[in-house]
Amino acid sequence: MSNSSKVETSVEIKSEANRFHEFFARTPYEICNISPDKVPSHKLLEGEWGKVGCVFLWDYIEDGKPTFSKELTEAIDDVNHSVTFTVLEGNPLDRYKSFKITLQVTPKLGVHDEGSVVNLVLQYEKLHDGVPDPQLQLQLAVVLVKETDNFLTQE
Repeated sequence: MSNSSKVETSVEIKSEANRFHEFFARTPYEICNISPDKVPSHKLLEGEWGKVGCVFLWDYIEDGKPTFSKELTEAIDDVNHSVTFTVLEGNPLDRYKSFKITLQVTPKLGVHDEGSVVNLVLQYEKLHDGVPDPQLQLQLAVVLVKETDNFLTQE
């Protein structure tokens, strides 16, 4: 990604880092069951869920409007609890030449600390200078992280 930019944020969660990572690395399609109002459907197009090279299609709601994103699971790092998805087609590419989403989960380190911190990074290259930074996509990602955490801590 030449001339790429990024927006990022961190979200504190109650879930254990490995469990949260496993959810997004191996079973991201479950987000449709957790947040059907935001991600109503998915479809596996190539490969196998939870494997690098997997290609899938999300239908999701952005700013109240239905849209889609065809994504590739580019990287899964089980040691560092990170997963990277690259957008191949869909709404993000209406505004950006390239678009990647990385989630990395880190356990809190204090003796009495429980839970983890999720670092969300959206890397992108704008089609032109008038395109805004992807704050809507970042906000949606934060909501999905929080809803997933609630689901995982209620099981």
